[in-house]
Amino acid sequence: MKVLEQIPAMSDAELATLRSNAERLSKAGTTTQKAQAVSVLETVNAQIGQRNAAKREAMAERRAQAAADKPATPKKTRAKKVKADSASENVT
Repeated sequence: MKVLEQIPAMSDAELATLRSNAERLSKAGTTTQKAQAVSVLETVNAQIGQRNAAKREAMAERRAQAAADKPATPKKTRAKKVKADSASENVT
């Protein structure tokens, strides 16, 4: 099927449109269209899954790189407030 050969080169938006059309045909098409739509859906879903996995991996790599590039800074500690003794304040 010619459409199956084109799937790897399609953009994400084109895949979404193809998936939508295939889902529609798998429910409301002729017997031949339903069979072809199922085949297209399997391939489109596999392609989307591969792309999503690649995106997650790339995101993890970017986060790791950003963490490695970020200089280590010591944590700031806050000084505790010391309450003044009220008796020592009123000394005359």
